[in-house]
Formats: sequence, structure tokens, C-alpha cells
Amino acid sequence: MLLHNVELKFSHIDKPDDNGKYSTAFFCSDKAEEAALIKMIDDCWEADKGSFTKAPKSLSYNDYENPEDVNDKHNGKVIFNASQNAESSDGKYQFKVDVYDSDALLIDQDKVPSIGWGTIADISVSTYCWTYQKSKGVKLNFEALMIVDLVEYGGANPFEAKEDGGYKAPTNPFSQPAPKVEGV
Repeated sequence: MLLHNVELKFSHIDKPDDNGKYSTAFFCSDKAEEAALIKMIDDCWEADKGSFTKAPKSLSYNDYENPEDVNDKHNGKVIFNASQNAESSDGKYQFKVDVYDSDALLIDQDKVPSIGWGTIADISVSTYCWTYQKSKGVKLNFEALMIVDLVEYGGANPFEAKEDGGYKAPTNPFSQPAPKVEGV
């Protein structure tokens, strides 16, 4: 399923996350696409659960709530989680998520930018049901991404030195000043 203008959160697209997966969480901007995706996930579960009587361990979506910020614009929205293993469990095969720019040109894997919160993208996903030991669920498989409006993740320094003095940290001979970010 192709979803348009989703807002990305918690993305690991330029390199796998700590679990060895390319992954992202996202919010749909189009309510009809959101409803269609929820239906696709729920239909996958209903078709596969068989006589399984427990609740699914995961359906790849849930309601988003930020308890630290009651004014978070995403509170009450549905957040989806999609992922793709970087390699097969036996290590024989390597996988990646194809990433495209807004001209639909494939970006070389080593040139994929570090994608930050708030990036707007089109995303291609599919579903499959999984069973592991005594648990079942539905995984949202992360297939491809087109970056529409990039918010690059980075740790650049948004501050300028205070000309009138102020606190000075003890000198660390190994530290380097962070690069200055223009326009911040």
C-alpha cells in the first residue's frame, strides 16, 4: 500500500536500528489512507488468527499519547510502526529499504540522509502475519520511501558564544566545538 505525505518519527532508514532493522514510526495525514491501512492490518489478522483466542501481540499500530506534553499535536492520533530486517536470520541475505528523492530518483544507500522527526514522505508498506512460540501478530513491512520534505536529524550546535562571558566548562583537550548551524 502506498501512503502519501506521512509524518515520520523514530526513523532508522540510513542504517539499521539496534535490533538490526530499518524502521520508522509514522502518522498518516490522510484519514482515508489511515482507515484503509488499519483495515488492511485488521483484515490480515482476521484471516490468519484461526483458532487463536488471545489478543495479538502486535498489530503495528496504536493510539499515540505523549504524557510529557498534553499539547502535543499528535495526541489521540494513530501511530504506525513499520520495519524491514537488514539481513535474513541466517545472515545469507541482505535487505534494504529503497529510498527515493522527490524526483523519484533512487538514492544510493550510502547517501541516504539521516531522517529526523517531522520529515514528510510517501511510504510503501505491506502486511504479513507472524507466529512465534505462543504469540501471533501482524507486521507492517517497510518496503520503500520517497522523501518529500526532509528534516535532517543531527547534533549540530544551534548556539553562538556569549560575547559578554558566562559559564566556561573545564577544558577537555579531546573536545571539538560542534559545527554552527546557519539560520537556527
